[in-house]
Amino acid sequence: MLTTVLRSVRVAELRTKLLFTVGLVLLFRIGSQLPAPGVSYRNVHRCADLYGQHGLLAMLDLFSGGALLQLSVFALGVMPYITAAIVVQMLTPVVPKWNALKKDGPDGQAKLTQYTRYATLAFSVVQAGAMALMVRSTPSSLFPACGYPLMKQTSWPHTLILAATFVVGAMVVMWIGENSTQRGIGNGSSLLIMSTIAARLPVQARTMVRQHGLGVALVAGGSLVALVAVIVLVEQAQRRVRVTYPQKLTGDLPADAPGTYLPLKINQANVIPVIFASTLLQVPDLIVKFTHNSNGALAHFAAHYLTGGAHPVYMTLYTVLTVLLTFFYVTLTYDTADVADEMRKAGGFIPGVKPGEDTERHIDSILARLTTAGSLYLAVIAIVPLVLLAMSGGAAQLPLGGTSLLILVGVGLQTVKQLDAQLMQHSYPDLLVLPTPDLEQPTTDTAGHSVPATSKECYA
Repeated sequence: MLTTVLRSVRVAELRTKLLFTVGLVLLFRIGSQLPAPGVSYRNVHRCADLYGQHGLLAMLDLFSGGALLQLSVFALGVMPYITAAIVVQMLTPVVPKWNALKKDGPDGQAKLTQYTRYATLAFSVVQAGAMALMVRSTPSSLFPACGYPLMKQTSWPHTLILAATFVVGAMVVMWIGENSTQRGIGNGSSLLIMSTIAARLPVQARTMVRQHGLGVALVAGGSLVALVAVIVLVEQAQRRVRVTYPQKLTGDLPADAPGTYLPLKINQANVIPVIFASTLLQVPDLIVKFTHNSNGALAHFAAHYLTGGAHPVYMTLYTVLTVLLTFFYVTLTYDTADVADEMRKAGGFIPGVKPGEDTERHIDSILARLTTAGSLYLAVIAIVPLVLLAMSGGAAQLPLGGTSLLILVGVGLQTVKQLDAQLMQHSYPDLLVLPTPDLEQPTTDTAGHSVPATSKECYA
């Protein structure tokens, strides 16, 4: 990765993109530390230190770049944009108009992007209003165990100003993410989340050494390194389904030329199922907090089994939900019927398999096996950090460790691939790209955003 970055710096155009991306990340980090108007900065830090980070609050803080627990201008972070992008992506196959736009090339994708922006604004308004009401109350619903007032003045005009600030901050974050994708090195909002996770690693390591000693920290660090190696291996792995095309599409290339294959990743769903599973497990605790019913059966179940992540019941539910949501997400976002139909229209076929429904069933069977392996892989990555840190007594020091690792490694790999591809374009300006049909459906990055397929191969 370091070699790729150093090579990119030597190219003027890529150097400009890297500097532009770094500037956007710095802007995001500054906005994440800038207090929102009317917020008591001292009391917010008192409550954050008293309440700590765990559960849904930790996940939301992760996607806000650490801005949520500081009630900064960017308190909502990339969460509204990610939510909107996932909703649009999941509804596209079931909404005929959106599905037609998806197949309409760049113009259709531009309209879907515009719908995503509108949805981002709607989610921002709802989330900002809810956040402002939570902050306005004393004790705040955001920090139930803290009695300090979080706002200097709780009048309705001040509350509306705070909510409007959160909405504007969320739209600025969306602008930063989109410009990082279009004019920077790519990955947009995922890169912003990655920067947040990377910035927290030194602090978490220092805290673990101070609280549990150097030995425990080294064991935990070694385990995380091993997990990173596994993530890199699996994220790079793919099943290449051989596809044959008429010679008019492949030119004079030999029959066994590379590139005529359908790549299917083992982890087709990326990190989305892990995020959804952890969110669903925090819903009971969230209901209890909003209803202020701390004596009911739901409150007892949430307090004993769904808090902290160290209980076997929590881990079991986490694993089951991750597996189920992986199958659900892949089924909803990867249309094998559409892939088989596009292949048939291009005159391509899988050797030994009839075009049409037989091809669809063949791809379905392969994808089912890959999804089974991918779902178990996601469950293991999500659970192992919880097990290790619970055994060491430091489970609260690494919230959502599996999610953080997947985002950190996944975004890093995608960024390196994009830099390598751009370096190749500058190294071989006369590169000839064959018109091989695009078989792979658009996938998502680690934060759930649509990215173009990469199944095409280039030949000089």
